[in-house]
Amino acid sequence: MAKARVTGTVVVAPITGIVGENTKFSKFLVSVKVGGHTNNNPRVASNQATDERVSYFGVMSFGKQAEIAVQKGQVVEIDGRLEIADFQMDTASVTKKAAIITAEHITILQGNIQNYAKAYNVLANLVEQDAEIYNATNMNIFSQRIAINKKVGETDYPSFYRVKFFGDRGQKLFDKQLLNKSKVKSILVDGSISATYTKKETESGIKEYFNCEINVGDFQVASWASNDQSQQQSSGGNYGTYQPQGGTANAYGNTPYEQNTEIPEIDIDEDEIPF
Repeated sequence: MAKARVTGTVVVAPITGIVGENTKFSKFLVSVKVGGHTNNNPRVASNQATDERVSYFGVMSFGKQAEIAVQKGQVVEIDGRLEIADFQMDTASVTKKAAIITAEHITILQGNIQNYAKAYNVLANLVEQDAEIYNATNMNIFSQRIAINKKVGETDYPSFYRVKFFGDRGQKLFDKQLLNKSKVKSILVDGSISATYTKKETESGIKEYFNCEINVGDFQVASWASNDQSQQQSSGGNYGTYQPQGGTANAYGNTPYEQNTEIPEIDIDEDEIPF
């Protein structure tokens, strides 16, 4: 299980239609631009700038959510179930791996809204034997791969994510073997998420790579690989479900809003869109 909440710009015109027994659907792509400052980035000093990183999330909505008049160029907040799967905007476009959100709530936003992307309620199994450690400018980064499996009939559909822990926090978890597959079976995390596409030149030509990473904020051991109860030590952090920041929340956990029908002037570089 995994969920995500993102705020970003709709960069392609939504595709709509009917599936099943007269169920409406809508499909579109949202870009989330973060960076250019040092807020919540432990890897750089506070007086330094960071490069802007653009993530792309495929969005699928059904029923009432599909009736919301989302348009290209609008800034939206999407909240829903998260998975990694093949995604194709239309039959003329290339199918690629993508971070896909099945929308449970869609909000059309107004004004100059800061982009963000957060994964939460991510319950997943550890994949690698232990965390990899590599050194950034100011600290060590501890990286582990996690997997969430969705079973449909007899078919498995796994989603893989890279989770990262920074500095002393990561060191403590690593020293306690809480990132070790032989000790811990599954974890529960939340944190900022990125879903990026990078191109690299190889001997066979230009190759595109998809990367989905979670910089972990809250962490908890969900289940242990051993039945030894003595293994159940402190997991190094309390896990809390996502709560919206600011405003008065309604029954869905979203702040009240008014539908915005005006499309703001937002520069969309069509050549950068990977779909």
